[in-house]
Amino acid sequence: MRLESSGVGSPMIETSSPEGLATLWLRVVADPRELTTFHDMLGPFCHECRNHLNSMKLSLFLAQRSNGALDRVFWRDIESGFASVEQFFDQLQTIYRPLTLSPVRLPLSYLFEEARDFWEQQVARSGRRLVLEPPVEPDEGEFDPWHLRQAFDTFVEWRTRDEVPGREIRLSWRAEGGRFIVAWTEPRAHASGVGAAHEDLFSLALPLLARVASAHGGNMTFSTRRGLLLTLSWPLKIPPA
Repeated sequence: MRLESSGVGSPMIETSSPEGLATLWLRVVADPRELTTFHDMLGPFCHECRNHLNSMKLSLFLAQRSNGALDRVFWRDIESGFASVEQFFDQLQTIYRPLTLSPVRLPLSYLFEEARDFWEQQVARSGRRLVLEPPVEPDEGEFDPWHLRQAFDTFVEWRTRDEVPGREIRLSWRAEGGRFIVAWTEPRAHASGVGAAHEDLFSLALPLLARVASAHGGNMTFSTRRGLLLTLSWPLKIPPA
């Protein structure tokens, strides 16, 4: 599937994944007019949901304090499920709301090297190995470290759900032709496993990453035709919003 943007400087997204929630959101991200429509439509709904979640969080806290003798595993499961719902709304709102970047000018290597240990540990828990391939040439340019790190953290967590041991994942990046190019490659990933994770209701990893790429004036491609390949690209000098 190839999604062309109708807006200047917006992303082109290519994916061979099946139709599902994430694919539909990728279509929205590719069209700035759709983002505006969904912002107007979902804004009040999500605001009300967040208010309910805040009330529920307080109720769970009080219930846990008054029933401390209950199994700790029970409360841990409740808290984990609640955190997943909160994370879903955080990601959803990041996708459809106007996204204001706070870019810095640094080597992109700083971001990936800082995240290396955390991502390697996450991937290792699924029985695989993450290999980072830094560039040989200088890789300085503009990017928003907070939004980019948040989007990649979500993507890495999503990919750890494909729990097939022994597979190697490679993450490379470079500055070339006035652009950053980041590639995540899983040569031995099975399309069926990727599709199952792709259809996960609470996984918005792909549209979140595409949204951040779009805000940087770049694009994202994603394919499972031969393993799994995700590529992000954006200009070293981020265009004005």
